[in-house]
Amino acid sequence: MATSTAPKKRRPRRSTGGGRRSSPERTTERDSAKQDREFKREIRTRIQHFLRSDDEEYSLEPMNSYRRHLVHDIAKEYQLDSESRGDEPERYICLIKTPDTLDADAVEEEPEEPETVPEEEAAPEPEAEPEADTRRAAPSGKAWDYGEQTFSCNPGDDGIRIALKKDGSVEMWREAEKKYIIADRMVKSRHFRVRQGKIVVPDDPEW
Repeated sequence: MATSTAPKKRRPRRSTGGGRRSSPERTTERDSAKQDREFKREIRTRIQHFLRSDDEEYSLEPMNSYRRHLVHDIAKEYQLDSESRGDEPERYICLIKTPDTLDADAVEEEPEEPETVPEEEAAPEPEAEPEADTRRAAPSGKAWDYGEQTFSCNPGDDGIRIALKKDGSVEMWREAEKKYIIADRMVKSRHFRVRQGKIVVPDDPEW
């Protein structure tokens, strides 16, 4: 018996609807740019506290090479020397004042670029209040509190001792910096926060 060789009819594809959507890659790029802006704003704030202090050197907490690169660039704006010290993953930057270092208010903060979305991907969104900046100088007599801002660290098997300093900076505990430290804690989780002058981890009620 002869068999038919006629091609089978294909069903037309159904449209999924919903219009154009932002690709995951584009969303990730926007999130990354926002994180960079927040990080640079935080570093500028900490540098200004350092410049107003009597300290000649200021060490930041360990961070990856990309963020260290951003810090080196910002340090140049204030004519600070900056050195990367230590070994990965605990490599950190030390900022050093020089005779040419500028005053804390001499450098204007980098203007924040408006976030742009290609026209074909733009979609109306409900208006929202601007995000509050949780990193502010603590008024005299009050404790540092960064709200839900989360810090990352690599505690290893034995944990890492984290210190909160008087100027609001957060970094590894060092004996030489002891007189500037207002709170410290051995952290064994990969994340922690600063709430009401204390270092808290995900298991704490204050988290």
